[in-house]
Amino acid sequence: MLAAIAVVAGGLTAGVGTATASGSADLGYFLPLVSGSVDLPVCPGGFNRYAVPKQAGDVTARRTVTTPAVPGSWFWSHDWFEVAGNETKYVQRLTDYPPSAAYKLRSIRIQWRDLETDELRTETEPPTSIDKQTGAVTITGNWAVRGDASRPGNTYFDFQYDVPLTAKIGSVQESGVGFTAAGLVPQDWPAMDGAAFEIVEGPAICRPPTGNQ
Repeated sequence: MLAAIAVVAGGLTAGVGTATASGSADLGYFLPLVSGSVDLPVCPGGFNRYAVPKQAGDVTARRTVTTPAVPGSWFWSHDWFEVAGNETKYVQRLTDYPPSAAYKLRSIRIQWRDLETDELRTETEPPTSIDKQTGAVTITGNWAVRGDASRPGNTYFDFQYDVPLTAKIGSVQESGVGFTAAGLVPQDWPAMDGAAFEIVEGPAICRPPTGNQ
């Protein structure tokens, strides 16, 4: 979970985290951890919706979100980047845009493979700020992004949020991503085509459907 969060001007800021290594898992979608999830009912539906990619110079921003979502439950987003050719660029800032500030951040997970050891590394407490007006979550660091999602060393960003109990059944919730990378003008797309998800009725506390990872 996130480190203790302190109020600062313009939002909330979490403490700096430490990257840890985990050599056995594979890169890909991350199954959110829910305490006691074995005995919980399965969340309704559950599949990954792919946003229309966004281009900035030679970097392509990609995003998926889970859909549908249940009021009082959770949803997660998955962000990553691809770079044209065989280049490597470095992302210094990533902003994940939930539908609104009513969506409270539950967890962050960043994963990549070490280029020298091939170990899968995980970071869960990067320097983090949350915009109190929009709910946008901004993390900062220096993460490598490479030619395609299958190349070792590419970095994947996973965000999990609590869905507000006030979310209207049948509504479509928009989301997006933004980033800053060396040599490129900062880019932000708070509402990306295809990165919306639907609110449906269901058990308020549930676990992810099998295979939704």
